[in-house]
Amino acid sequence: MLISRRRDIELVGQASTAAEGVAKAAELKPDVVVIDTHLPDQSGIEASRDIRARYPEIRVLILTAHADDRAILGSVLAGASGYLNREVRSAETLDIIRKVGIGHSLLDTTVISKVLARVSTANETHSEIRLTESEQRILSLVSEGRNNPEIASELSLSESTVRENIMTIHGKLEINRRSQSASWRTHREINQATTPAKT
Repeated sequence: MLISRRRDIELVGQASTAAEGVAKAAELKPDVVVIDTHLPDQSGIEASRDIRARYPEIRVLILTAHADDRAILGSVLAGASGYLNREVRSAETLDIIRKVGIGHSLLDTTVISKVLARVSTANETHSEIRLTESEQRILSLVSEGRNNPEIASELSLSESTVRENIMTIHGKLEINRRSQSASWRTHREINQATTPAKT
């Protein structure tokens, strides 16, 4: 409803599941996809990763209830241009969509670096979320904005191996979210992560 009232943004399609969203993206080739993290059949982050892997020209915004460390990491792993907090006001939401549509990234590299540093610390102190050296290198390259083919070339790996590692990284962090809540606490700087930067 919000987008349909605007003349400068065209709503070309809607989907109620991750599978339908990926199919719609393939059919309609939108400039921007806004996708919720929680969908009936699959994580929106996984669906976003599928869309970005198949159609790198499509930009993705992750819709989340909490702009915390996990939202940032999920957005990075999905290859998204940023994330939207559900509590953001309508005018801000439209502005964010416009900025992503013309190529801006809302993933603040400073904040991502701090989040990755906390992942590294957790990796050293909590064996249940330990990332391998290869996974850490891949995560670092993803945070720099590298796509799967670029990462594969950089590390002399196949693209399928890179995809499998990214899925493993996400799985490790996702599975342990409750037990590691203290380690993944939201910090004040994360609230500033919507500062746009050109990609």
